[in-house]
Amino acid sequence: MLTYNDETVDDALSIFRECAGLVCDFWGFKDVGLPEDRMKELVTAMKQAGKTMFLEVVSLTEEECLRGARIAVECGFDYLMDTVFSSPSSITWNPMPSSTCPSAARLRGTRAWWRGPSKTPSRRANGCRNWR
Repeated sequence: MLTYNDETVDDALSIFRECAGLVCDFWGFKDVGLPEDRMKELVTAMKQAGKTMFLEVVSLTEEECLRGARIAVECGFDYLMDTVFSSPSSITWNPMPSSTCPSAARLRGTRAWWRGPSKTPSRRANGCRNWR
């Protein structure tokens, strides 16, 4: 992830270009930190390098999460992950990224938290695997 403190770093494209030749095939960043035009530029560079791309939505309102889904579609991400509002009926764009996974965390106040017995997060994660 080209991120720091849950935001995409400002020089993400530069860092990616320096590291694009590494064996790492999976790259991603958050839905916050860069304007959309720079996100598109970064995704284009990743596609050209043959990488698999992830967009992690760290926004918490339904409107922001839907914005993240729109960005994932418009930029051509392979994976959209961690949306807290994830009703399939609320996401109407086609085609969606090849895999979409809502967050296994729960919202508490203004943050998403992992809560419950140790098996709870893995149960939620198993639900994510079959969500789409």
